[in-house]
Amino acid sequence: MEMAGLLPDTTTPPSRYSYNNKEQEEGVGLYDYGMRRYDGVIGRFGGVDRFSENYAFQSPFAYAANNPISFIDVNGDSTRIYTTEGELMGTINDSYPNEEHFFGSKDVANFYLSVATGENTDFFAKMARASSNYFVGANTRNDLRKLSSRGVSEGVEAYGIGVLLQGSREIRILDLSDQIPISKSLQPCNHCRNPARVSLAAGFAQSLVGEYSNIKMEAHTHGYYSVLARMAGMGVSRSMHDNIRLVYPSYKDDYDGSTLEIYAKFGVSTIATKHGYSIFSIGLPWTNDYQPLNFGQGYSYDGNLIECITNRV
Repeated sequence: MEMAGLLPDTTTPPSRYSYNNKEQEEGVGLYDYGMRRYDGVIGRFGGVDRFSENYAFQSPFAYAANNPISFIDVNGDSTRIYTTEGELMGTINDSYPNEEHFFGSKDVANFYLSVATGENTDFFAKMARASSNYFVGANTRNDLRKLSSRGVSEGVEAYGIGVLLQGSREIRILDLSDQIPISKSLQPCNHCRNPARVSLAAGFAQSLVGEYSNIKMEAHTHGYYSVLARMAGMGVSRSMHDNIRLVYPSYKDDYDGSTLEIYAKFGVSTIATKHGYSIFSIGLPWTNDYQPLNFGQGYSYDGNLIECITNRV
């Protein structure tokens, strides 16, 4: 005899969050990707990428540049919140162009992260952007792209510093490569650029501080030459290692920074590659703290997050 209702129903309801942890809409069965809907039956998006005009060489229906292992499509745009020491505090998923904003106060940064939610997201994101000390924007990325191209053409690391120009809070990267001699040798030197590293003489670093009073970060490049240098004599081809993982800091040398940080007292560095750039912390040696606060985030030159399985080449 069936006695319905005496025992509770313990059946777990099916989860609507499955493929890529995206919610499957009831009835239509499409997966909600925020800006677009994905049809898992035919393996296609029903709408075009809102940034498709920036990628004329690809189908406007493509996802993550047809490379979902390394890229994601952002849900709208983002404001990334960093401290001026290079620690990533969080991300505001707003509708403004992707930018990385740096705050001198953790309390202020955490305030904006806590209130920029729901229908108030754009309102407080705009306030956060106006309140930051400085930021990485479209002009900064263009500077980094040019620095990367120089490294590729010369086959050694290129070097620049991030400064604030008069009347602007956007960091601009000044290419100082011409002032640092090129060395094809892999041996450390006092003041040179080679395929594995950039070394600055103490006197040169001090002169930069005297010339530029608002240095906020430094930048160097990675490319095919980086891995060839690390694996010299092992028969490694150029094409094998000119890959996207070079965006991330790869060796202790990257986190050590240069002599300049000691005199200019900044804690942020960036690596520029043909694929994009990274932002990471290089420690605070003038406080006797050499532990990086942030091991790095990689971004494409349109500001989208680059996710890699490993940050080692």
